[in-house]
Amino acid sequence: MSCSSMIEAKLTFGRSKPDGSCISDVEWNSFRDHHIVPRFSRGFTTLGGGCWTKEDGEEETIQEGAVLVIIVYHDSMEARRSIDCIKASYKDLFEQDAVLVTRAPIEAEF
Repeated sequence: MSCSSMIEAKLTFGRSKPDGSCISDVEWNSFRDHHIVPRFSRGFTTLGGGCWTKEDGEEETIQEGAVLVIIVYHDSMEARRSIDCIKASYKDLFEQDAVLVTRAPIEAEF
């Protein structure tokens, strides 16, 4: 097997809502099934965990549940737009301030 040059995108989705409640597993699964699966049906990985953030000027560090989605893909404008759409949909649907997205070139072998 030979390696291919690809892009690895990591999307971090916070699970806290502005009203203090949490995005439920049912809500997350529905979002995943309607917004991520159709765009990256060849596969992706999800990991549950937490994230810690501290706003500029704030004293307190806030911890919340989070889901990390890892997508490995051949670089294309369509894939980049798909990731941007996933990010925007999550922010709009769950009233989020941000979704962290990182992208890095990798060598991948399947």
